[in-house]
Amino acid sequence: VPSNQLEDSPGVGTAIIAICIVVVFVLVGLCAVALYVRRRRSAKKQNDARAHAVQFQVVHNGSGSYLMTSHNGLRGNSNTYMGTNSLTCDDAMALGIDNPYERLFQDVDTRLRIAQDDLRFDTEVGRGNFGVVNKATYTPANGVERKVACKMLRPGISGVTEFLKEGLIMENFKHPRVMPLIGISFTTDNFAPIIVTEFMANGDLVKYLRDANNTPTLRQLLNFAVQIAEGMQYLHKCKFIHRDLAARNCMLDGQLQIKIADFGLCRPVSKYESYEPMHRNRDMPLRWLSIEALEREEFTFKGDVWAYGVVLWELMTRGAIPYTGMQGYMLIDFLKNGQRLERPPYCPAQLYDSVMKKCWQAHPADRPTFADLVVSVPAIISALERSQASQSQLNAHYEPVSFGANASANSATSTSAGSSPSNITSV
Repeated sequence: VPSNQLEDSPGVGTAIIAICIVVVFVLVGLCAVALYVRRRRSAKKQNDARAHAVQFQVVHNGSGSYLMTSHNGLRGNSNTYMGTNSLTCDDAMALGIDNPYERLFQDVDTRLRIAQDDLRFDTEVGRGNFGVVNKATYTPANGVERKVACKMLRPGISGVTEFLKEGLIMENFKHPRVMPLIGISFTTDNFAPIIVTEFMANGDLVKYLRDANNTPTLRQLLNFAVQIAEGMQYLHKCKFIHRDLAARNCMLDGQLQIKIADFGLCRPVSKYESYEPMHRNRDMPLRWLSIEALEREEFTFKGDVWAYGVVLWELMTRGAIPYTGMQGYMLIDFLKNGQRLERPPYCPAQLYDSVMKKCWQAHPADRPTFADLVVSVPAIISALERSQASQSQLNAHYEPVSFGANASANSATSTSAGSSPSNITSV
């Protein structure tokens, strides 16, 4: 701008100076934000490293798993009961918190915290590769005792944060067919988390099925199938994929009512109704996975439907191991070649042909939804009830299927010869 114009228009020069000042402030602000984000990431990495380095002891042989975002009116992008306090490492140090697990304790909402003194531990009722479950008595402030199950990680197992988040995801679910969370406790010595849930008197479904002292009828087994479908329909409505649906993860209360549990692999889905794992090569339930999950680690609602078909097969064999005699690495080729689990000897043909085989369709779009399954399985029960011959079948004690044991004994012969195990059929 010519100097004579600036003299005639002093406002123009002032505007240019103001714009320069604003630009400088914006640049300074962006630099400050970038520095803040960098420091927060550095603090998080430091705290995660400390968390993995700390070992803890389980009190009374105890045990403990994953926070999910949720949709459809549940919680937003973080669990309501965790992260509201969000202590940084500096905050924790200022409060004198040296144990990173204590920081997790501070992050859990007080409404979910259960004092360890309010828990009286009893016998161990379950043990896996990573966790231990104890029966306990919980006496809350109102003094009304209740039996609970306390799940804790085994000593020396890492992934404490993920374990805690697994428990917290359960708080999002409110359905009679899904295991509810009662609260989160922490050991008094080192703040190792304890997930407290309902105590299920009859344990997990696969143990119940395999117990020769139990005499379920076909009607009862089919009712279990309906209850599982109801619970899974609810989870899918909440936009969650379970990813580990199996009879071992379905619990039975004292009235033999099903509650779906074990949400260690449960994940929220994207707007495309799928989930791509962030951490590959972790342990997965291979014998319950769909073709696309085995081949490409692609998880969708229809992958849970595939697993439901395998659960039906577990019910109809009273807890046999799927694909007995086959190594895990062989599954993809077998399934891609059109082979499937065969119909168990006492399984109604309608259930196998109209439900199980449809759950195992190669293309996910060809499989039913759980909204379909909560209708189709009861319809099969009704059809069996209308047949005089089938009525006696419905009410008869359902005997265990023996081919699983035979296949196991002959597994070396059948696999080395390249033939299918005895519980495999082609479709």
